[in-house]
Amino acid sequence: MRMISWLGVAALGLSGMSWAFSARARLDPSAPWASGMVLIGPRADEQGKSEAPLNRGRLEMLVNGYKSIPGREGYITVSSIATPSRMLPAGERGEAILKGLALTQAKLAASLEVKLRPRLISWPMNQSSIDPSRLKSGRLPAPESDEILAGPDAHAEGPIAIDDRSLTVVGVLKPDLALLANTYLVPRNEHSRALFPPDNPDVGQVILVAIPSDRLRARSLIERFKKDFPSPDWRRISTDERIPGTTYGLYLLGMAVFLLGGTGALREVYRWAARKVGWRALADPLLEIDRRPRLFWTVHLVYFGLMFLGSIAIRGLPEVQAVMLGAIEGAFEQKGNLLAMAGEAYASGSVPRAAGVTFVVNFFLGSLAMLTLPSLVFPGGGAFAGALRASLWGVLLAPSHATMAQGMIPHSGTLLLEGEAYILAIFFGLLIPIRVFRKSQGLGLVDRYRGAVALNFKANILVALVLGVAAWYEAIEVIAQIH
Repeated sequence: MRMISWLGVAALGLSGMSWAFSARARLDPSAPWASGMVLIGPRADEQGKSEAPLNRGRLEMLVNGYKSIPGREGYITVSSIATPSRMLPAGERGEAILKGLALTQAKLAASLEVKLRPRLISWPMNQSSIDPSRLKSGRLPAPESDEILAGPDAHAEGPIAIDDRSLTVVGVLKPDLALLANTYLVPRNEHSRALFPPDNPDVGQVILVAIPSDRLRARSLIERFKKDFPSPDWRRISTDERIPGTTYGLYLLGMAVFLLGGTGALREVYRWAARKVGWRALADPLLEIDRRPRLFWTVHLVYFGLMFLGSIAIRGLPEVQAVMLGAIEGAFEQKGNLLAMAGEAYASGSVPRAAGVTFVVNFFLGSLAMLTLPSLVFPGGGAFAGALRASLWGVLLAPSHATMAQGMIPHSGTLLLEGEAYILAIFFGLLIPIRVFRKSQGLGLVDRYRGAVALNFKANILVALVLGVAAWYEAIEVIAQIH
């Protein structure tokens, strides 16, 4: 009965996450430039013509698939613009981050630059479906003036100084034009051409491709864009709707309820298994869990609590999350490391291969090396590494954007199972100092330490079993999302 109750709590939390995501204030998908891909590449010439001419047919094949043909059901006619652009300085925090990264990780700094710095774009007002109805406030710029439009996320309290000119924001675009979120638009004419000198390193060209959000998430499309617009000549940004604050809080609350219910259900599984399992190597750690409910719940609440604190804290620091996610993405693309091996396994679409790589990395590196061994050397020391990991989970996996929030609904099962395995490793690591310094057991110090170490080795069988289940679940849900 307890098991059913806890599973009901978990189902309630998962339903809360899904409801919060689906009930958010959505952008109008039919609006021009509602979603798509921003491609920043080779510099335009003095006449504003692209050095790499835009091939509309090629882009349509990218979006629809190479085997699609015009007239086929679901075929999309691509809207796109190729035009000169200019990088503008980011805010104080963003510029400080970029300068620091430039000294140590120039490649990462270059990839993040296009995400953190706003862009001034030469915009053909008479050809781009932007009229007064697309403005949230203000008006359209006057012809042959130093007036500009601001994208939904581009905030300027005063005029923008560029060279010897001062550009004034006279209108702000509606949030529905998310592809233009962090941009400023200056009407394309003779008066604005001087803002894009070809010898300026911040000046280049930008291609904006309007793509429906459901197709934009397809891994095959992203891979084709990488092939047709390769780095470092091209840098790519896909639009991603930012989750509003109220929705964000409700979503995190639902996730917390899900993890609470899942933890309770797993405890009931351990209690049942402790009575049924006859193999001492597995029964001993299960019985230890059953005897220490307070420590069991305390470790869970602290671990997942730190994760949620990380998600709450990073809400106001989107630049920091962008840096960390950029570093992880870069590691996946570097050959020869564990993350690259895992990325290749998931890209292959093979569930057994992905699950196998995931288990090896999580058990031997994530659990044994980072949690159990430190606790053996410094009794209970693995808890510090576990606390850091929980906080990083919160920062990296914070559902601050729609793509992440949508993916985290099924991925919360991975958080529960994988987190449970790490929590078990921390739990038994903490039992080392508890047993060593408890003289009531009537054994010598060395014998108490040996007993605690032996219990940890047995506990790793249970940790491996949980991580094995977690690896299979993660492989199935991640591959289903990206393929």
